[in-house]
Amino acid sequence: PQWAASTESPPVLAPAAVPTPTTIPAPAPAPKADPLSEEVDKIVLKYAILNGALELLPQNLATMAILPLQTRMVYAIGKRYGHTLGAGHIKEFIATLGLGATSQMLENFARKALGKLAKKTLGKTAGKVVKTATGPLMTFASTYAIGKVAKAYYAGGRTLAAVDLRAMFQRDLAEGKVLYERHRPEIERNASTLDAGKVMNLVRGQRLV
Repeated sequence: PQWAASTESPPVLAPAAVPTPTTIPAPAPAPKADPLSEEVDKIVLKYAILNGALELLPQNLATMAILPLQTRMVYAIGKRYGHTLGAGHIKEFIATLGLGATSQMLENFARKALGKLAKKTLGKTAGKVVKTATGPLMTFASTYAIGKVAKAYYAGGRTLAAVDLRAMFQRDLAEGKVLYERHRPEIERNASTLDAGKVMNLVRGQRLV
């Protein structure tokens, strides 16, 4: 038998789906610079470098000058954030971190004793290496940490508890030890420009920042 031609129309294919372009989110705007925060960071670094440089001087000026300069740094930071600080408050703040005058004097004494011991056992060169390795590093790092904690404390309205301050200090102290090598050439240059008279002027209130 002869088949009749089909009268059915060929199926109409749906057009291929066109992929919708993926919407790429706009990049997040860069955080705005905070001029006050940047200014305080510069203050902290200047004092840390200066105090680290004091440890390299042949005169025994570090013990006498470091704590007063750290006190001035804290005062300068508090003032930037609208707090007028008395000497008693600043000393209490530094003591809260475990760096009061007594502990610092003991640390300085221990460092000198360590240097003398190394000198007796290994010779003069070894004694100088110990002093250089411990003095500027620890003084730079501790001054840096005090400044960073003071920044957080006074920027936040003096609401942080003592336990939080001590924890922050240990964190920033570790950061300061890492930063020391980066700033070591500047610390050594600063030491070459300092003498007893200039240090005394700084302690008495000569403007640093």
